[in-house]
Amino acid sequence: MNGSAKGCRKHLVRFLCVAVAAGGLGCMSNQIKVQQSGVQFNDRSDQIALRAGLVIDDEARRWVYTYKKLGVTYDFALGQALEADAPEALKKSFQEVVGIAAPGSPDSDVKRVVTLKFGPGTDWKFGPVVMAANHATVELLCEISGKNGKALWSGSALGHADKTAGIYGYLPGPMNSWINKAYGRIFHDALTDALEKLNDQILTDGRKKIAG
Repeated sequence: MNGSAKGCRKHLVRFLCVAVAAGGLGCMSNQIKVQQSGVQFNDRSDQIALRAGLVIDDEARRWVYTYKKLGVTYDFALGQALEADAPEALKKSFQEVVGIAAPGSPDSDVKRVVTLKFGPGTDWKFGPVVMAANHATVELLCEISGKNGKALWSGSALGHADKTAGIYGYLPGPMNSWINKAYGRIFHDALTDALEKLNDQILTDGRKKIAG
């Protein structure tokens, strides 16, 4: 076999390997946990002296952000993280926060009802090269109403995180589950930032309408 034929065969083998790998990637789906433990939100000295009921409906609790790259699907379980973090975050804005099923739930001590959902600004982007930062954005939509259901204030907050997951950040799959954990932490940082900014808005822009 001459050198030209050997070269062609080598290139063919490489092509087939890439094709097989690409076909395998098309079937891959990464379920990424975003919820983290031990989150500490900033203390506030100007809490609203009211007991608030927090509503995160089934759609928001199950909410998953899906991102696809090179035939691989990344499913970020943001709803589970919001359900875990939002009560602790909002306790920095209100005297007390309890979870309730719906705005009309019978709870005589709840004076305000806070409803949270994810907004369309929620986004994820891998960096252009392996060592570049990945970009996560979380948009939260908030409505606060009185116990009678009348809307008192609404707002939104955008949280951001720009971090690298390391040199192996572009290698997906079960062999790299620690990379998926890194991606989850990045998205969680964006969620935490959004909740902190939401507290800022509630205590500044919303205070008079909410506390009045």
